[in-house]
This record gives sequence, C-alpha cells and structure tokens, in this order.
Amino acid sequence: MAWGLFQEVVYTVLVVLHWLPGLSVTSQLLLVLRLSDLPQLPGYVIRSTCDIPPVNSEARFLSLTGRVVSITIPSKYTQSASFRCPQEGCDGSDAFIRLHVAGASEASTIRSDLNCVVCGHKLEEDVRYRSLGDKVIVSMSVTPSLRTASSPVPSRHQTIPVVLRDELIRDVLLGGLYTVIGIPVYQLCGSSANINISVEANNIKPASVNAVTTGPCLLSSSVREIYDACGYSPWVFAATLAYGFAAQVCPPGTYHKMKLAMLLSLVCSRAGDVVPLNLDLNASLSVNSCPTQFIDLFVIGEDDVVISRLLRYGSRLAHHSVLHSHQAELTGCAHREDSNQFIDAGSLLLARTGVCIIGDVNLHKKDTRETLQKVLESRLVTTVSGRREAGNMINYTTPLNCTIWSSCTGYCKDINKTFTDQFTLLVDNGSPSLESCEFTDRQMVADIIGGHIGKCQLQDSVEALLSYTDFEQLLAAASHIDVSLSAAAQQLIQSFYLASRRARSSISSAGSDISTTAFTSMCLLAVAHARLSLRAEALMEDAVVAILLYEEALTSKSGIYAFMHIRTCRRTCAHTHAV
Repeated sequence: MAWGLFQEVVYTVLVVLHWLPGLSVTSQLLLVLRLSDLPQLPGYVIRSTCDIPPVNSEARFLSLTGRVVSITIPSKYTQSASFRCPQEGCDGSDAFIRLHVAGASEASTIRSDLNCVVCGHKLEEDVRYRSLGDKVIVSMSVTPSLRTASSPVPSRHQTIPVVLRDELIRDVLLGGLYTVIGIPVYQLCGSSANINISVEANNIKPASVNAVTTGPCLLSSSVREIYDACGYSPWVFAATLAYGFAAQVCPPGTYHKMKLAMLLSLVCSRAGDVVPLNLDLNASLSVNSCPTQFIDLFVIGEDDVVISRLLRYGSRLAHHSVLHSHQAELTGCAHREDSNQFIDAGSLLLARTGVCIIGDVNLHKKDTRETLQKVLESRLVTTVSGRREAGNMINYTTPLNCTIWSSCTGYCKDINKTFTDQFTLLVDNGSPSLESCEFTDRQMVADIIGGHIGKCQLQDSVEALLSYTDFEQLLAAASHIDVSLSAAAQQLIQSFYLASRRARSSISSAGSDISTTAFTSMCLLAVAHARLSLRAEALMEDAVVAILLYEEALTSKSGIYAFMHIRTCRRTCAHTHAV
C-alpha cells in the first residue's frame, strides 16, 4: 500500500537524520494521509446505495456528496496499543505496537490472541501507553435523494453511514453539505447473514452549493432586453421582475408585493454575505448586533392555496429547500440505535443554506410556534439528546443558517407582535381597498378559465418573456454581485429608524412598535433590492423601497402610520371596517 511505503520512507529519514532517537520500529509512527480529491468517474463516485461495490470487489477509495441528516455523540476509540511479552529474559520483550487501520473494528486493534514471535507466550497489553481518539458516525443522504419542497412525488431513500475520526469531526454540522472520500467497510451483524455497510472517511470537506460561473453570459436575451428598457428608473426593473414572476401559479399583477419580497429573500439567501456598513453608528444600530443575514418572510392572506403554491414555486429557485410538515421535527430529535445515540436533524437544520417553508402556522401546535420564535430570536437551533432522569442529557446547538418562509391564513390565533417581530419582513396580501381585492379576484378567475380553454393570452405572453430558467440565471448572476451600502442610503435608513421610534413611542403607550432589529432588516432589504437590480451599490432609491416595504409591514401589525397618524382599513371576509 502507498501508506506503508510512505511510512517506511519517513521512518528511514527520521533514523538517518537522528531526529527521533527513541524510534526503533516503523509501527511507532502514526501517519495519516488525506486525499484531497478523486476522479469523477463512475467507479469512484457514490450517487446512491446501488453504487456501493459488492463485498467481494477490490477495496478502493470512493467519494460521495451528501447532506448530514443525523450524527452520533462523540465516543472514544483506540488509536494505538502497546503489547509486551510477560516472560522475563525473552528477546521479544520489546513493545509490539498495534495501530488502528481504516475499516478495522475495536476488537481488531485490541486483541487477546497475540503471541510472542520468539517464545510463543501470550502478549499482555500495557494500558499506560494506550492512545485514544474521538469518533462519530454520521448518516448522509446523497444529494439526488434528499427530498425538497419542489420534489414532485414523496419517496424514501436509505442513508449511508460514514465514520469520522479525530480532526475530521470538528467542523461537521447537522444539515451541512459535504464531500467525503473514504473506503467501504462491510461487517456481519452477529450470527445473522445481514451485512452492515459503512464508509470509513479518509477526508471530508464542505461541498459547493450549485457552483456556477459568473459573467454576463448568465443573463438571457429577454432579461437583458428588459434591463435595457428599464434603465430610465432605478425601480422599474425589479418591479417588472416581480410582475412576471410565478406567472404559472397566479396571473401577473396579483400578489405583487409577495412576489417582490420572495425575490429579495431569494437573492439574499443565494448570496449569503454580510451587509457592509460605511458609517460609524452606535452599538444599537450596528448590523453586527443582529446575527441574522437572511430575509425571513411571514405572509398573511386569505387564499391559502395560492400562497402555498407561490412559496413552493419560489423555493425551487433556492439552492436547497425543505417543506416542513406538522408530523416532522422542527429542530430535531434523538434516538438510540444499538450502542450509539443519534441526533436527527429537523427541518430547520436540513434546510441549511436554503429555504425552509414552515407553512401555515395555524396548522402547527403551540409548542412548535414557541420553538420557532425562540430559534428566530437567537438564530440558534438546539436539539436535546438523552433523558433528563438518566443524567445523560446533551444539548446539541448549531447556528441557524437558512431562510424561513411562513404564512398565516384566516384568523391568526395565538400570534402576537413578539412572534411577527422575529421575521425580517411581514407581507400582508390583504388589500386596504375593496376595488383592489375585486381586481385580484377577477384576474384569478380569468386566469383559471383561460387556462382551461387555452386562451389566456396575458399569461402566455409573460411566460414567453420571463421563463423559470430566466429567473434561475438572473438570481445566479445577481447573487455573485458584491453590493455595498452607500453612506446616503444608510443615513436615510438611520434617520427613518430613529424618527419612527420617536413618533410611534409618542403614540403608543406600550412603547415603540419598531423592534431593535428594524435597522438591520431595512439594510438587508436595500442591499437585496440593489442586487436584484444588478447594481453594485445600494443607493437611496433602494433604501426608499426598503423603507416602504417595512412601513407597510408595520402598518399591517399595528395599523398606525408613523407620520400621518391614521389607521388603515382592513378587509374581512365580507366587508371592510376601520381598525
């Protein structure tokens, strides 16, 4: 093997140069060789469990890319053990050292049937020189098999156990996407004929999420044409994209604000960078004081079918998406398998670097809503493993690294202001005017009827102008733009934030309606609007859009404008009334 040859070379060099005087045998050297890459050939890549070679095949290194769906609590294993002959005066009384090799079990390293090669007596272990290391087992779901919100048909797939040792376990997180290089290991299950298959990892590294090449070639001709035609205004291009977005779900012009918010959230999620600030502000207005860098959406409306379809359609444009159901765990759970205790990832962890669709919060239990609120407040996901009464309870905590989309249709029970303040933006699809609601209803009815008779000319023209591929290429190109927040835009957002807190504090006796994270949220919205508009700097015009969206969200929660001091009219099921 190459490892044995490399060990011999290193041993010879150390002996000749006298760098380690006490070195007498090659087994005293513990060398670890890490492979950085493998050729992407059919015989070296595991894309499903069917690609794992059979037991009688030649052992070789393989690579697999997948997402970590569960992980065990770290345990100890024996790296090396020293054995000596108990017979005094024996020429073989020097230590015999056994090292752990890839794929070997604990019983193979610590054996009781070792005999001295000189006198034949049974060797005894000197436990003082036993070296221990850390080991975890992770279950990985290969990339094509992981169910997402855009999967057409639910299905089940078998995960692949991967054994990680020593320094390889440091940066592995639940829900993370990694590429593993290792060798398959086959073990018999006791006296049965079943065989357990796992992969002994030689190296693990984070996998790139949909790596694309940046450049002007990503933009289609139709997007370039729209961009050139909208050059007279800094707002028209983004508004046009929102107008033609998801035309297959609902007709253009309807749910316009929700579509714009989804595009801003998607472009921020795909970029995944931190908003740069150019001004020196106090600690309460610093972006770094709020750990979130994602635009989380909370959508309110009456048509739950259209809202759900829009959220699912938009999630297809994210790097990765997970649809949470009331039967699944939100943060995760723990289970025991044989002697190992696994921590399973919940929907929030499985959606790492992507979008997690919570759905209608009215369909979830109160405990789930409280857990979601705590996660959004701290941006940390905590999973408890073990039982408190057994004394082995361990908390597994990892940062939340995904965008959350949630909705609420009908009467929002047990939903208070504290819950909605945790989201970056609240989108209210209920229009304050009855005429606008009737326009939306007429457009939806015309779209449904026209779709059945094949004469919906408006939808056909928009689909021909902006297709799903056009939006996918546009978001991929926009996410690679390095956007900076201009001093004028930041000053405008800061002035609005301070003035709004003073104005609303004077109106409301319960304190200000603007949360402490409002400044960060508006900065994120301004940068996302600039990135969606394909600009490298967020201007005052982008700050104006961010302020408008946030002001409308505040109006939906409190019903009071910051400066006009009036209350809006909200439509109920059959009529409008003043709040």
